[in-house]
Amino acid sequence: MEEKKDNKTERNNHWQIPVTIAFILLGILIVIQFRIQQKEGFPYSSVPVAKLASIINELEVERNKLQAEVQAQRERLNRYDEVTAEDQHLLKTLREQFLKAKLEAGLIPVRGEGIIIILQDSLSKPPVNEDSYFFIVHDVDLRSLITELWSAGAEAIAINEQRAIATTSIRCVGPSILVNTNRLLPPYEIKAIGPAEKLEAALRMTGGYMDSMALSIRNGVSIEIKQYRDIRIPAYNGPLVFEYASPDKEGE
Repeated sequence: MEEKKDNKTERNNHWQIPVTIAFILLGILIVIQFRIQQKEGFPYSSVPVAKLASIINELEVERNKLQAEVQAQRERLNRYDEVTAEDQHLLKTLREQFLKAKLEAGLIPVRGEGIIIILQDSLSKPPVNEDSYFFIVHDVDLRSLITELWSAGAEAIAINEQRAIATTSIRCVGPSILVNTNRLLPPYEIKAIGPAEKLEAALRMTGGYMDSMALSIRNGVSIEIKQYRDIRIPAYNGPLVFEYASPDKEGE
């Protein structure tokens, strides 16, 4: 009987030892975890619930303020985008107006349909004691031609690649004709961009330019007129100096 009791006690001790060791290890782990929490732990672990609620409310208020600021910045950015779009539209309009002004002033090259007129002095010599006036092309002939072309709807004109603008002068200087301070010699090639048929018809109409040149034509002065679908005219490259005229701001 004693031997059986000792065996039972030995079995109980054999079971209790590992359990005890397990509890000891668990206790050690709990202590270690507690110490870690004390060093790193949750910052509000010791704060009362009421205080935590107050902190949460403050954080929510701060969050709402930040959200409102973000929304305000977004609205401001949207306004900047709108202003930028308006500025871009204004800039585009100004560029278009500037381009139109340069186009009208003859400061940019242009192309389009129109006519080309070539005038050449007569190859015949005038008879003895007869004036040679109606045997050559004069500045007045070119001025009359340019005026007729403008009146007929020409939008751009050039004489021997010299762009004619509002301040262009055409006058005789010896055997040459001065255009935009450039001496030109015959043949004179006049390019005019505009409604080709209308331009040619205006020159050939009764009492028009060709009729005014009838005597010169009889004496051998050559005038050729041809229509073209595409004509290129260069930009005016001379000086633009206003010595006496200045912008009138009161008249704007």
